[in-house]
Amino acid sequence: MARNRYRHRPFYIRLANRAGVLLPWQTSLDPEQLQLTAARRTGLTDFGGASWRDGFERLCSSLEDEAQLTPTGRLAARNHLLQLLANRLQLQAERQRNSYLRGQNIDAPVLITGLPRSGSTLLHELMAQDPAIRVPFTWEVMLPCRLPGQPEREMQRRIDRTDRMLRWVDRLAPQFKSVHAIGARLPQECIAITAHQFASVEFHTTFNVPGYQSWLDQQDGMAAAQYHRQFLQHLQAANDRGRWILKAPAHLYTLPALARVYPGARFVYTRRDPEQVAASIASHGVILRNAFSDAVDAAAVAGFWMRWWAEGWRRGESFRQHNAVLLIDYETLVADPLAAVGSLYEQLGLPLTADSENRMRQYLAANPQGKFGRHRYSLQQFGLDPATIRDSFGA
Repeated sequence: MARNRYRHRPFYIRLANRAGVLLPWQTSLDPEQLQLTAARRTGLTDFGGASWRDGFERLCSSLEDEAQLTPTGRLAARNHLLQLLANRLQLQAERQRNSYLRGQNIDAPVLITGLPRSGSTLLHELMAQDPAIRVPFTWEVMLPCRLPGQPEREMQRRIDRTDRMLRWVDRLAPQFKSVHAIGARLPQECIAITAHQFASVEFHTTFNVPGYQSWLDQQDGMAAAQYHRQFLQHLQAANDRGRWILKAPAHLYTLPALARVYPGARFVYTRRDPEQVAASIASHGVILRNAFSDAVDAAAVAGFWMRWWAEGWRRGESFRQHNAVLLIDYETLVADPLAAVGSLYEQLGLPLTADSENRMRQYLAANPQGKFGRHRYSLQQFGLDPATIRDSFGA
């Protein structure tokens, strides 16, 4: 039986879960109550259409019926949903007020995808060092709307508040930073953007919500891609820095929709042997789930993600048969990151200046692999074996 080695939380989190002192209204996951609370907090009522409601209601139902959340897990889920709803209300209000925002053209973005743990984060973070490149930063995705105050100070307030919010991730899942670094000023994945449409694999990654995920897998991704574009318009209106470089392994599931919403987009796949990433993907999922539930089955998590990403890769390969896609191998990227990025820039027709290359070199020096500890995992730990992985992914 696969062992769950990651069930570790600080003492005060364990104590809060045992005490179970949170009141029902503090942890309610009723969708109507959540909407009313978000409206009351923001003073706004227009969430922007109705395309998001089905996903939101299904997610709330799955969190209630399937996720087996601890008291702190319920509180974290509730707070996250309220923040997403508040952001959505504020984004819609700004969109209605500002025609300039609605007119923003998202021209030929570059979308990085591929299997998780295959170098896409490293590639995204390196390209983010280029002053001519625009990426969605974590602080502006988590808190996309301005706070009251002077422009030169309010941005720093949002960054500081985001850092405080992210520290709770470290408290709930101390091992996670060894798997995936998070920070207010780091680039953010697009799944955190589509979470505002309640059409994101982010939720099943963090919580056990198979009913919601089953529904999501049957969607064509168009509504999420359209909202993704609106979100980028908002960010671009605040800072039109340069060409968008976007990243999410889960884009494998919605590439046709993204190609329709962004007709000039360029697509980049990072590639790595599935046998080398399967256990890492499982470890990532188990660590996150353990932060919010005491009922995490490590083998079930590993098996689900192996099958899910195998299907995602098949969809990506199907898309590649009819669309131009650039490929970058994990081994090549890790062996010589600057050379790999330089080659990609050349294929994309982007200029790589000496200043940008130097910024990337400095970033690599400041962020070596294993900076926050070594991420340890094995196939056997999750009941996986090479033959099963090969059967799942095929040729």
